[in-house]
Amino acid sequence: MNHVDLWPGCLIFQGQKTVFVPMREKQDYIKLLSSIEQNNDLFEDYHEYENDAYFIQLSDLHLGKDKRQKGLARLYASLDELLPRLPSLWPVNILITGDLMESPNRRNMYLANDFMNSLKKRYKANITFILGNHDVIVHGFNFARMQKSKVIAYLLGENIKVLEKEKIIIIKMDTTSEGNLARGKVGQRQLIEIDDELSAIDHLEDYTLLVMLHHHVYPIDKAQFIKTKWHEKTFINRIVETSKVLVDAPILIDWLQKRRIHYVFHGHKHLPFLEKLMVVIILEREVLRVA
Repeated sequence: MNHVDLWPGCLIFQGQKTVFVPMREKQDYIKLLSSIEQNNDLFEDYHEYENDAYFIQLSDLHLGKDKRQKGLARLYASLDELLPRLPSLWPVNILITGDLMESPNRRNMYLANDFMNSLKKRYKANITFILGNHDVIVHGFNFARMQKSKVIAYLLGENIKVLEKEKIIIIKMDTTSEGNLARGKVGQRQLIEIDDELSAIDHLEDYTLLVMLHHHVYPIDKAQFIKTKWHEKTFINRIVETSKVLVDAPILIDWLQKRRIHYVFHGHKHLPFLEKLMVVIILEREVLRVA
């Protein structure tokens, strides 16, 4: 809601009945006004949104830190409140964009596995996840690419995931394997592999494409209403920030634009962030409803 001016919409509610209507163009607004003036049943007019698919993004939970347990309880409480209100006929899709664990030791791997199983059982949700730097490297840092104390938490397996009913293709990118320090890198080889998989899909133009990766594609600054801590203003902090970037971001941006990727989900920075650039929408830890 911090960026509501970038994607306006209308929430219609009465008691427990709700429907969210996106205002993509002026005609959508005119249609809504007309329905109100004619005293139409708005839930009847907009019942088609029951066929929408809902995607909830979670990122950077860093399970394994003691102080994160209170946050996890609040997350469950929030999902318990949200999910019953979604007017959808489809299971919700939960996208986890990395750093599910603080460090990839055995205890944390069990915590992460239990968490994802809980989401599946509790909410009947479809789970898609990718790795973050903390999921594969102790403390999230890979010094000089030596990857000391490296433990692979999960095997990613597929590069793409096809949701046939929703006509959506999720592209899963690993940005953890080639970067040093906490930097990320996609790599040309991975892009070629994804292109090969996409080329095998019939009628690709009929699908909405979205990308999941851990590292942010564009530079992110704190919003003015978020307090800046004293150490964030220091020279050392600026150096630290350069160790967290996606080093081949320009190559990836060009790839995204050429393939008309609709949405990009990422984590890593621990800040709510939404930006619309041409046909690409970049999100960190936001909730997206795709019609």
